[in-house]
Amino acid sequence: IEQGRRLFLSAEVGCAECHPPENGYTLRRTFPLPALPTRPGFDPETELEFKIPALTFLAERAPYFHDGSAESLEALLEHNADRMGKTSQLSVEQRAALVEFLRTL
Repeated sequence: IEQGRRLFLSAEVGCAECHPPENGYTLRRTFPLPALPTRPGFDPETELEFKIPALTFLAERAPYFHDGSAESLEALLEHNADRMGKTSQLSVEQRAALVEFLRTL
């Protein structure tokens, strides 16, 4: 859990920039994000500002992303593509540590 917490708080990963622990793990504002690939049956995204969610009880709120396309925290990090934080450079072990930490929130 400690390794995941360090990754979450690190400037290199950047999770805490939008999800600061001292503010309930959210900045409580909207933030523009790159569009996700359009899923079958969905219209292309035109509104790309999303409310930054609090991460408390995150483990119990699957599926993830605003369109529900990530069925687990592991899938969220696997397909994040640096949309939210810089996670693509993380090793499999580091992603697992980050997920372990996120499950404690």
